[in-house]
Amino acid sequence: MKAWPPLLGAAPQGGKGRPAGKPTVSRLQAATGIRTNIVHQLKGDEADGVLLLLSDAGSVQRWATADPATDEVLRVRYVAVTRARRPAAIALPDEESNQLARLLTERQVPVRVA
Repeated sequence: MKAWPPLLGAAPQGGKGRPAGKPTVSRLQAATGIRTNIVHQLKGDEADGVLLLLSDAGSVQRWATADPATDEVLRVRYVAVTRARRPAAIALPDEESNQLARLLTERQVPVRVA
């Protein structure tokens, strides 16, 4: 990713969160419009859409019962989904999708399960 050209209109806010070191790709790649980051690199940034991957079993239960004031994982998830200008998508194991849809619906968040 270090060798990819920046997205049009994208400008870093200082050097924080930027990859360091020499690019490992020998030739420049065409911009795709898709960017991948870890959540800590996104603080203060926005994106047209965000995809949050929750691969661990029990992620929804943690979201529903943990205290965001003391749970760093919940704060990281909050940062991730609040970076989206439009859609925020959450990918998680099939068996947890209905539980997350109920949780979000109870909190009056529009949900579409695909």
